Amino acid sequence: MIKGFTVCAIATALAFVSFLIIVGLSQNRARTSSTSEEDGVLIDVDDLANQDADYVDGILGVPSQITPITKRSLMRPREFRYYKLSEGTTANIQFYKGQAKLFSIYFSAPASTPLSAAMRCGFESAELGGLQRAPLGSTWTGVETEKARYRRVTVGGSAAGEYSVFQAEVYYGGLDK
Repeated sequence: MIKGFTVCAIATALAFVSFLIIVGLSQNRARTSSTSEEDGVLIDVDDLANQDADYVDGILGVPSQITPITKRSLMRPREFRYYKLSEGTTANIQFYKGQAKLFSIYFSAPASTPLSAAMRCGFESAELGGLQRAPLGSTWTGVETEKARYRRVTVGGSAAGEYSVFQAEVYYGGLDK
């Protein structure tokens, strides 16, 4: 009788552990498949800063449009490349002398805070100190990461506190890392 009870208890424990493992795996799979724009990095600006157009195209795909800037001789050689990141979310990247320097990201689903908008673009809160408390449309200057120095980082959107635009401008010329 005790032997049968022990076997039954072990079988029940194994069944319970198996059940917990299966439930945990299915919850993890559901979480992964329902990731929203708010949860993940859409574009890692820091990895693309100062890179050439071929490298950026290899990461983001073929641009939907390329617009050269030819009107002012001081602005040459520059071009804008437009990329579709996801449904309704786009990136406009300005290249100066063949390097990605100015990033403008437009989100289809607004972020709830400036920090979450910056995190969608690959920045970490430590790199942008205080960004989560910044008012709408604020600009931070002299942002420095491991890979680049940014002249300015701006998060903008609506007065309702929806952050739908992220911009980052890499230092031009000899200040690049």
